[in-house]
Amino acid sequence: MQEYDPQQEFKYNKFYIGLSKNGQANTIVIFRPKKSGLRFEPRLEKSEEFQAKLEDEGLDLMDYDSRWGRYRIRLLPEDLRKHEELLREIIRRAFEEAGK
Repeated sequence: MQEYDPQQEFKYNKFYIGLSKNGQANTIVIFRPKKSGLRFEPRLEKSEEFQAKLEDEGLDLMDYDSRWGRYRIRLLPEDLRKHEELLREIIRRAFEEAGK
């Protein structure tokens, strides 16, 4: 995250790990730790093309949360290395769309 905004810090909440900047909560990307891995939830506009790309890359894509405008992606520990570049691209896009 700090690659795109050096002032971002992790903010640990009861149900998820978010971001904060200068003490203000920032939910561009949130992480929900689970026993079996991690649910990664970037706030991005829904795009059939982008969704197809995520599926083609083999990510475990859950339903799109239209209420909050988030993709929900289930990640296993090995996915972090296997899809590192794609995950960086997703984070970059989320920051760009948020205008940060």
